[in-house]
Amino acid sequence: MDDFLMRDDAPLTAEEWAKLDEAVVATAKKLLVGRRVIPVHGPIGAGLQTLTVDQYHVSPACLHREEAGGCCEGEECRGECDCDVVDVDQRKIIQVPLIHKDFVLQWRDIATSRQFGLPFDFGQAAAASAMVARKEDEMIFAELLAAAQTHVAAGDWDQPGSVFANLVAATSALVEAGVYGPYAAIVSPAVYAKMHRPMGGGGKGMGMGMLEIVQARELASGGVFQTPALKDTQALLIAQGPHNVDLVLGQDLATAYLGPEGMTHRFRVLESLAVRIKRPEAIAVIAPPTK
Repeated sequence: MDDFLMRDDAPLTAEEWAKLDEAVVATAKKLLVGRRVIPVHGPIGAGLQTLTVDQYHVSPACLHREEAGGCCEGEECRGECDCDVVDVDQRKIIQVPLIHKDFVLQWRDIATSRQFGLPFDFGQAAAASAMVARKEDEMIFAELLAAAQTHVAAGDWDQPGSVFANLVAATSALVEAGVYGPYAAIVSPAVYAKMHRPMGGGGKGMGMGMLEIVQARELASGGVFQTPALKDTQALLIAQGPHNVDLVLGQDLATAYLGPEGMTHRFRVLESLAVRIKRPEAIAVIAPPTK
């Protein structure tokens, strides 16, 4: 473990550190959504402070016919034409932010655990990890919402089948923009709950239809996820793949020892990471029209 984490200075044994790390990582894994949707690159290292992000110009492929003597984007070539290439349309430098949350362990709790052979409760570490995971997803989805270039007006999501209908519209919009699947859908917990209802359709069999979330999973083969980082009026459909968007890790989730404070011991759960959005048109936002 890197020296900057100062773990050797902490009043914990190797076994206790292992249990603390297990609590931190297990908690984060249960909560993180962005990493389940976006490909992860790294970790590269804690020293990573900036990143280059390239946004691509992408156009349809050329259809080449030998007899036409050239290539073009249509069904037939009508004379010579140049093939458009995939190239960097914009290049920028972004900062890699640090996310952290501190917690303390009481010296008496450590002493009690060792004196009586009781398992140490690392609940404080797990709670700090949960806060870091929440902040990570809030950062990721805020950036995706801000960068998205594909927008679909939300319907009345209290009506059965309406969320699925909006996801269908978002899929069509992404295809129209030249962005193809697999797609992943992300909604708020409230909307996710609403999707566990039969699809509408009227008539006596209305309550016997397939659940809306089942239909959504057929459409979004990359999965349907929920996160409190989205408002109840928002949903995202993302075309997956590192050529569209990825997540770069500098320092992956880790715990550092900050030192004693009186007779307590202060620790920090931390990580550094950044989102690289290479094709903003690969992100579809479903939300009410802006007034």
